[in-house]
Order: sequence, then C-alpha cells, then structure tokens
Amino acid sequence: MTLHPEPAHSHLPPVTVTLLESVSSDEACCLKSQIRITSQALSSESETPTSVEFTHFFFHAWPDHGVPAEDHRASLVSFIRLVDQHPGEGPMVVGCSAGVGRTGSYIALCSLLRAHGALSPASYTIYPPENREPWLGPITKDPDIPEQLKLMIQDDEVVQEIDSLRDQRPSMVQRSEQALLVYQVLRDVLES
Repeated sequence: MTLHPEPAHSHLPPVTVTLLESVSSDEACCLKSQIRITSQALSSESETPTSVEFTHFFFHAWPDHGVPAEDHRASLVSFIRLVDQHPGEGPMVVGCSAGVGRTGSYIALCSLLRAHGALSPASYTIYPPENREPWLGPITKDPDIPEQLKLMIQDDEVVQEIDSLRDQRPSMVQRSEQALLVYQVLRDVLES
C-alpha cells in the first residue's frame, strides 16, 4: 500500500494570476506589467472572490551580482523616474534575487536622488531609530584608519545612506561596484 500525503498547502484556496497589460520601454530598459491576483476564497461579507491588482516594473539591464553597463546608467535613471511617477496606492516593494545588492543600490539611489530634489518628495516619513549605533561605528573607531579618512567617511552622504540601509538589513548594497554605481549615477544626475 502506497500512501500519498496531501500537499502541505492543499487546504488553501486556489488563486488565479492574470496579466492584464504589459508594456516595454526601451528608454528605461524595462517591462511594465499590470497584474491581477484573484483568490477563490469567498469573504464572509461577500460571495465574490477577492482580487488585488498591482504594477510590476522589471529593469532588465542589471545583471545579478553586478551593475548596469555604463551605457545603461541613463536607462537606470529613466527607470527610477518612471517608477517614481507611477501613482501607487500602497507600499512599494523592491526586490532582486537576494534582496540586498541590487535592491539596496536601487533604494540608496532613490533616497539620495529624492534628497537632492531629482525625484518628487516622498509621501511618507521614515523616522530613524533612536540611539542608533551606526553600522560603520567600528570603522570610524579603528585606530589603524587615518583621522582624515574617518572624517571623510562620516561626512559622505553615500556612505551614510548605505550605513542606514545596512542598519535595517545587513548587506544592503552588497558589492563595492554597486556602491560605486550609486556615486556614479548620483554624480551623473547632479551634473546634468
């Protein structure tokens, strides 16, 4: 006799994922898709299945564990502006394969561009944790690091942004070339 156990999630209602629209943008190197997810579970108040619609933006010129090629940096800025101009009704979710390298770089860029007025003001306020010990604290206290370098690190807005992100999620902006990308794109936008 062979037993076939029930799949672990068989008690959950089925869902339907529907691609409503998909538009490609060469300028922003992206695919913008409108998606609907419908759960067949009926709510206690209604006989109608519940649905949620959202817009998914996919920037396809950024390789995993890397950075966009130099000739795609302007496309990255176009992509960031396209996403920023999209009227969202809920929170934005940013993701990549591990959720730290490209994700952290994208969030750092958006935050810094917003701080310099290159993006519209945020519609929300984030308050930093009180009594926060900076992630880079041990570096600035290391006796082997020259004082001049310690001062540069403490006054560097990109380092401070990455530090703040890493305080919330370790490894954000995972690779040195991703941190360099943040500097390069910020410089490109501020110089234009």
